[in-house]
Amino acid sequence: LILGNREVVEALRNNPMTRALRPDKMTLAALEATLRLYLDEPRALVEIPTLRMLTRPVAELDRAARALARRVRRRFGNRIQVEVVESEGRAGGGALPQASLASRALTLTVASLAPQELEARLRQADTPVIGRVEHGVVWLDVRTLLPGDEAALLAALDKALAEVK
Repeated sequence: LILGNREVVEALRNNPMTRALRPDKMTLAALEATLRLYLDEPRALVEIPTLRMLTRPVAELDRAARALARRVRRRFGNRIQVEVVESEGRAGGGALPQASLASRALTLTVASLAPQELEARLRQADTPVIGRVEHGVVWLDVRTLLPGDEAALLAALDKALAEVK
């Protein structure tokens, strides 16, 4: 969607790229369905993944992080050290690029792997896991995990630790 004053919109309308960038019927249908969801706020908070992630209460994130940490400990034992820590995330660009969100993260340490190597291995998994290296450990914020993502995370850790003793 392009919104602006008449001069700007007209200039864009006359640009030859406009036709190539015009949305098709499927894109417009998806946009309409999403905008309709926004009319029903409780439903939007459940069905739009980004809104669900942005509005998850810290208490829920804490429970999810602790449960995930237990699963990691059970599966990998002493091969990996995992802790639940307070984290601060960012919503990204747009209207509030610097707005912070209280969150929870898992910190991961593998004695025989540099944190940068562990982070790179997770990123290269079949389902890439994106974390960050901070204070000498890998941080994985749980705010952005969707239901069912835990299995992919555990599989990525399996692959990352496959050759580690």
